[in-house]
Amino acid sequence: MNRLALALLPNAALAAASASAMNLGAKGGLEAGNSGCTRGYSYVPQPPTNACCGGLWPEATCGVGGNAHDFHALFTGGPQSGAEFEIVNGAGTSGVKVWEETGIAVAANTTCFCGAWVSSVNPGSPAQLAFSSNGALLGATISPGSTTGGWTLFLQPWNSGAATSADIALVNQNTTLTGNDFGVGSVSLSLAPPVVPAAAAPPDQGATGRLT
Repeated sequence: MNRLALALLPNAALAAASASAMNLGAKGGLEAGNSGCTRGYSYVPQPPTNACCGGLWPEATCGVGGNAHDFHALFTGGPQSGAEFEIVNGAGTSGVKVWEETGIAVAANTTCFCGAWVSSVNPGSPAQLAFSSNGALLGATISPGSTTGGWTLFLQPWNSGAATSADIALVNQNTTLTGNDFGVGSVSLSLAPPVVPAAAAPPDQGATGRLT
C-alpha cells in the first residue's frame, strides 16, 4: 500500500514546502549514468557482461539501469521513477561516496534539504546511508530496510552557514560484505522538502518518507 511521503511534517509545513521548493542544482535523476557526478565506487556501464554476477562484482561497484537483476543474480528491484536508477553493491569500507555533486551554488545562512530516494535490492544487511556536505557528515544514518522493491524518501536538513558553495554526497556507513546492496533514485538539494503524493510511487511499491 502506498503511503504519503513526509507524513512527519505538519500539513501547514507541507503546503509551504510545495509552494517554495526549488532544486538548487543537484540531479533530479540518475539516467545520465556516470556523468555529472562523481563516485567512490567503480562504475559498471551497461550492458554488464560478467556472467556470474551480472557485472556488479566484487563489492564497491555500481551501475545505472532499469532492473537490478540485470546487474547481479541476487538483486531485485526497479526504478523509483523514470527508466533507470543507481544499483549499488555496497563497499566494505564506511564513508565511500555513492554519489556526489560538487560546486552547487547556495546562499549563505540558508537551510536547505538534501533528499534521496533509496531502496534495498537485496534483503541482507540493509545499507546505512548518510549525507555529507563539504566533507562533514550530516545527521543520523537511514536504512531502506530489508524489504526489496519499496522506496523511502530520505531527507536531511542542512544550514549553509557561511558557505556559498556545497559539495553534497551520499555515503554508505555499512561495512558488511554480505548483503548491503541498495538502489538510489532521484537525488536533490532544495530550499524546502519536496511534497510527494502517494500516487507518485509505482503502484506495487510502497513510498515512505523520513526526515532526520
